[in-house]
Amino acid sequence: MPYLCNQQAKDNEVKGHSFTYKHKIISPSQRNRGQSSQNWELTYICKGAGILFVEDKEETVQTGSLDLFPPMMKHRYKFDVQEGCESILIQLNISPDFLQRLHDFFPEYQKTIDHIQNIKNHVKIEGEHASTIIEELEAMHQMGDAERISHVLHILTLL
Repeated sequence: MPYLCNQQAKDNEVKGHSFTYKHKIISPSQRNRGQSSQNWELTYICKGAGILFVEDKEETVQTGSLDLFPPMMKHRYKFDVQEGCESILIQLNISPDFLQRLHDFFPEYQKTIDHIQNIKNHVKIEGEHASTIIEELEAMHQMGDAERISHVLHILTLL
């Protein structure tokens, strides 16, 4: 199994890694271009508000929003611009290959992997699972790479 974490990955790139964890600060002058990725993307808005464009739909997002995007789903955020304000978000990108390797090493994850792989559309995660996932994502910010692995596994079981 390759090295599991890389904070310095560009955009949604996971090349050579099982997952990436990124804590992003977006200044008011930055624009978020539309993107799609070959990876699963879980995005948590720590601070900010705006509009999420997913393919041909749009919805309001704000602090606390938690969204899951399957591979190749085009999406972008447009944050409200206020003088001196920045938006902060956490992104966890997971390689589809990681899910398969996870099954190879831990067959007990098959039900979880099947559930995730059957997700074909954007999912807004809310409720108790969202709260737990957010706690995990926030805790991961202060952790080293190896410590994050168990948290990613826990998050997968909550999706």
